[in-house]
Amino acid sequence: VLREIVLEYTGENMTKKISNDDKGRPFIEGRPDIFISLSHSKGAVAAAVGERAVGIDIEYIRPVSDKVKARVCKSAPENDNKFFKVWTIKEAYLKKTGEGIRRDLKEICTEIGIDGHFFDVRDFGGAIISLCLEKEDEVAFIEISKNELEKRFLYV
Repeated sequence: VLREIVLEYTGENMTKKISNDDKGRPFIEGRPDIFISLSHSKGAVAAAVGERAVGIDIEYIRPVSDKVKARVCKSAPENDNKFFKVWTIKEAYLKKTGEGIRRDLKEICTEIGIDGHFFDVRDFGGAIISLCLEKEDEVAFIEISKNELEKRFLYV
């Protein structure tokens, strides 16, 4: 999937290896000009490609315990949908910065524009997708259906 997205972004077939940097972020060997981020949830995949560091997260909305909400949020969100908006923003931010989930999640501010970051948050068929960027850029969301993926990637 990532190779297909990079092809859409750059116009070239990607034959280079995908590795992880010292912070665990994926990158394309030999292409320091392309930044990537990946996420998946219940069979759905989200990927971000850009000219600067990016972070993306997708999560299907599901019931969450109060204990989990308390570990992530300073005050309990009104509902699970709002919780996953907060969660995916934080996860996208941590992927972009390369910090991972090593710090107190309650301390990460999810307001737009905080700490020089921009967040694009979207509802997506029962899931929430959040994208973290260094600044507000033009964002293109491309949806590829399961059938289209199977046509492109499954060779039977």
